[in-house]
Amino acid sequence: MKLLFDLSPADSAVLEAERGPDERVMYCLPFDCEFERRVDGRMVFTDRYIYKINEGRLEAKWEFSHLSDFSVEMLYGCCAFFAKVDGVSTRLCRFVSGRNMPRYAVMVDACESIASGNTENAIARSAGVRSSCTRTSAPSVRVRRKPTASCGA
Repeated sequence: MKLLFDLSPADSAVLEAERGPDERVMYCLPFDCEFERRVDGRMVFTDRYIYKINEGRLEAKWEFSHLSDFSVEMLYGCCAFFAKVDGVSTRLCRFVSGRNMPRYAVMVDACESIASGNTENAIARSAGVRSSCTRTSAPSVRVRRKPTASCGA
């Protein structure tokens, strides 16, 4: 399963301007749903931060030391990746379920490891996900029943 997607040149420039010199990029996943429109954004996971980059702009940056309780939720029309930021549940990104749901389910465990300071465990666990894997079962995936705005198309 692919967990390190490429960045566009504009998005890469944003990341390089923000990222510290000894900060290691560990994962990069797409998100494609923002408010009521489709986008081509990336969530970049380093050993210290999560960067939300879209169309050459840094939309958000979260420090792992302030994050906990990662989860993926199935909403109406899309899915969402959540974490508690300083104890408050926060939606970090939304995406059309399809092929990205299993990727974010794997990221739940990886992010919990990174947030607890165990980056090597995060790398080892994700490396165990085979490239031929098509479905991931994760207890952290929840179905949310209340309606939300769906992503266009």
